Amino acid sequence: MGASPLSNLRRQNKSLLVTTVVKTGAQFLVRAAEIDLEEIQVGQLAQKKSTMIDVQELGKMMETEHTKSLSDPMSMFLFS
Repeated sequence: MGASPLSNLRRQNKSLLVTTVVKTGAQFLVRAAEIDLEEIQVGQLAQKKSTMIDVQELGKMMETEHTKSLSDPMSMFLFS
């Protein structure tokens, strides 16, 4: 005797949920990488254009931290 319609439906729903979670996670990581790239550019701009040392230092920190995040996407989930 085959699986019941209810168990088939549950299996399909579980598969759909897993697919949705994976797709959403991938979209999140892509967007996070895009933001890192933007923050790296802003940090570089701050270092190049600002005459204020505090702004230059902030720019350097932004470039360094977002470069790290870009090279290790899972680091965003860790607190240092």
